[in-house]
Amino acid sequence: MRAWLIPIASASLCLVACAALQGPAAENPKVIPWVPTRDTYHPNEITSPRVLLSSVEAPSAIKATVAQVEPLLLPRAIPAGSDAYVAANRSRFNVTYVSKAAGQRVFVSVGTTDQPPLGPHSAVSTTTFRETVARYGVDEPSLAGSYRSLMWTEPGTWTTPVPATGIPYFLSATGMSDAQFWQLAGSMDVIPWPPAPTPCASADLAAVYGGGMGATGHIINSVLLANTGRAACSLQGTPQLSLMAPDGSAAATRQVDANPMDPLPAAPVVLQPGLAAPQPHSQVPGAAMFFFEWYDCPDQAVSVNGLLVVLPGGGGRLAMPAGPPGPEGLRSSRCDDPSQGHVLYVGPFQPTPSTVPSPAPPAQLAVAIRAPATVVAGQRLLYQVTLTNGSGAPFHFDACPPYREAMDTVPAKRVLGMYELNCVPVGTLGSSGSVTFAMELEIPTDAPTGLQELSWRYGTFLTDGSAMTAITISAR
Repeated sequence: MRAWLIPIASASLCLVACAALQGPAAENPKVIPWVPTRDTYHPNEITSPRVLLSSVEAPSAIKATVAQVEPLLLPRAIPAGSDAYVAANRSRFNVTYVSKAAGQRVFVSVGTTDQPPLGPHSAVSTTTFRETVARYGVDEPSLAGSYRSLMWTEPGTWTTPVPATGIPYFLSATGMSDAQFWQLAGSMDVIPWPPAPTPCASADLAAVYGGGMGATGHIINSVLLANTGRAACSLQGTPQLSLMAPDGSAAATRQVDANPMDPLPAAPVVLQPGLAAPQPHSQVPGAAMFFFEWYDCPDQAVSVNGLLVVLPGGGGRLAMPAGPPGPEGLRSSRCDDPSQGHVLYVGPFQPTPSTVPSPAPPAQLAVAIRAPATVVAGQRLLYQVTLTNGSGAPFHFDACPPYREAMDTVPAKRVLGMYELNCVPVGTLGSSGSVTFAMELEIPTDAPTGLQELSWRYGTFLTDGSAMTAITISAR
């Protein structure tokens, strides 16, 4: 199912003979043979969209997202002027830096444990790195800028579905000498929080109860905050929240600092100036919010009609109504454990999500198809796919990606193949270099005849390229 969700990143049609392999991997065969290795499901794969950032912006974006990795590391010696393609969730990240000027490409990830597909001339060794043992691989030692990779388990904590001791880090690069690569590796350091504007004061802010949402008895509530002042300000950490009774007293409810939605780190949140007062159920980019969950056990005896937010660092207080009476107002979650008493779980400040989607990154490898004009139902379609490195830097697969081939106009997708690309023989592709793969697709005897559309897509959820072409399926 995973490969069905891959969006098309590019489309091209090869109308002439596809180019033979070029660049540093010239010793590879002209056409790499097809291998029927089925694609396997990777349950921990990052499914969030990949975003394009500058190398300066990438550390802050990763720091603000990845909460379950400690320490969180990135190299500081990234080639100047690099673009950064970042994908991250709470427990993993990967980032690809591409420097077109220097012809260099760097990849860093948490969660990669499979060894990269090194070629037949590769050299692999173990070495001491960051007070642990690392695996160092060079794809082609005779090439000064060959692909290099380093894998190690960093001492620390990594909270995936099962908390683990030690964090699997992976670093690779192309276009670097051995000395340059070790300078890059030696610059691995903890990502700091970025500098932030002056902390927000209550006089600069407008706040509103954002509403509640829930299922299975859990009601997650929110508070929305906007900066109505004239200068940017920042919020960081967890506020102190009180539930207010109609007589103006605070309900006797203890607070636990824990995000009821996701374990986000307490990143500084920059609030842009001059925003209008927030409205319930309406999140505006440039503002801030926090979530909370309320348990009123053993029975719902507390009457609440207001909220009081105390900002960290002496920033003042913000009072607001707790919504209208009835279902639209503040409600407590279902009391499954009466012994827990009256408790609030309050999360840290976080930015309101942007409603503007990030532009899709350009394909690193363009795809072209060379296929016959017709195929007979019940026979195997033999065709070729050529990948061309358009990244502006040497390219090497950090892992052999899955690919999907299909006749997309056939009902119920009955003509479909999902395999793992036979990428080990590719080696390191130079900038503008190409490599051609043999492909096979079984055409069922009951496949609809007539003009059909063959598509080929490779990659993961972070797809890198695709192509399609017209083919006629004929009867026997």
